[in-house]
Amino acid sequence: MDLPELQVPLFFVFLVIYGLTVVGNLGTIILISVDSRLPTPMDFFLLHLAITNLGNSTTIAPKMLLNFLVKKKTISYTCCAAQLGGFLVFMVGEIFILAAVAYDRYVAICNPLLYMVVVSQQICLPLESLTYLYSLTLALTASSSSSCCDTYIPETVVFTLLGTNLFFSMIIVLISCFNIVLAILRILSKKGDKKLFLPMLFT
Repeated sequence: MDLPELQVPLFFVFLVIYGLTVVGNLGTIILISVDSRLPTPMDFFLLHLAITNLGNSTTIAPKMLLNFLVKKKTISYTCCAAQLGGFLVFMVGEIFILAAVAYDRYVAICNPLLYMVVVSQQICLPLESLTYLYSLTLALTASSSSSCCDTYIPETVVFTLLGTNLFFSMIIVLISCFNIVLAILRILSKKGDKKLFLPMLFT
C-alpha cells in the first residue's frame, strides 16, 4: 500500500542510517590504511570487512533512497543486473571475511604460538583474493542467469550455493566462538579472575 506522507520521513531515516554506515566504514578504512605500524592479520580482515560492508550498503541504498523521492519507481535491466551482481559480490565476501575473523581470533587465543604461521600475510592475501574471485564468479553467474528464458535452474544453483556458503561460514564462526569461550574459561579458572573475560576476546 502506498503511503506518500511517509516517503520523505523514511528517506531521511534511511539516509541517516546509510550516512552512519558510510562514515563508520570509511573511518575504519582510513584509520587502518594510514596506521604507520605493520598491519596485523586482524587489521587486514577488518579492513576488507569494512570495504565489503561499505560496498554492500552502497549497492542498495542510493537507488532505494531515490525511490523514496520519485513517483516512477523503476529500474532498468542493466542497473538491476549490476545491483544484484554488486550485492552478491560484497555479501558473499562479507560472509567469508566474518568467518576468517572468527578463525583469526580462535587461532590467536587458542594457539597463540602458531598464530603468525597459521594466519600470516602470505596466507591472508591469497585467501582474500580467492574470496573476491569466488564472489565475483557467483555474482556474474547470478546476474547473467536473469537474461535466460528459463531461470529456474541457474537461480536454484545460485541460491543453493549462497545457502551452502552461509551455512558453512556460520559453522566456522560458531565453532571458533565456542572454542574461544572454552579456552578463555579454562584460562580464567586457573587464574581465578573472571573480570578478564571480555578483554581477552579482543586482545
